Amino acid sequence: LHTAISPIFPTCVDDYAARYLNSAEVQDAIHVRSDTIPNGEWSDCGNVEYDFNYESELSNYEEWTREGNLQILIYNGDADYILSHMGNSAWINQGLNLTEEKEWTEWHGSDGQVAGYFETYQTGGNTPFTLLTVKGAGHMVPKDRPEHALNMLDQFLKGGQEHDKVERANVEPLCPF
Repeated sequence: LHTAISPIFPTCVDDYAARYLNSAEVQDAIHVRSDTIPNGEWSDCGNVEYDFNYESELSNYEEWTREGNLQILIYNGDADYILSHMGNSAWINQGLNLTEEKEWTEWHGSDGQVAGYFETYQTGGNTPFTLLTVKGAGHMVPKDRPEHALNMLDQFLKGGQEHDKVERANVEPLCPF
């Protein structure tokens, strides 16, 4: 796959990402289990049939949550007007009909600020399914709230659903008074 930024100059970013994320060393570092990679190799959209609508993905999520082998995190900025967290909540609650394990719970970033809210659902295994919001972020969460996006991803890679347990960073204020 190539990302075309012009008809003349395609970039190789997708090739580099695939090579990097298929590296055994990288997969080990981010705790990827080989049995959770569809078709044995990482690729954009996870090697699954993908049409851009919730209905097309519902059967995949039904299978994944029934099996309970994949740790799943669905997140949105709470100011995202393109794909709202309310829409994601609806397809999770009405489409998947999962049992809620933990109701909306506040989570704090490493800066001590309220970073958003999350809830978790039961799956067929011991792996969490989490819906999370990032406070003050729009559609591009890492751009809008980079520190909280990093906190979210770090917590996810550490094993999942304890988003209310983000460690506070020990930083000095920029302007001490």
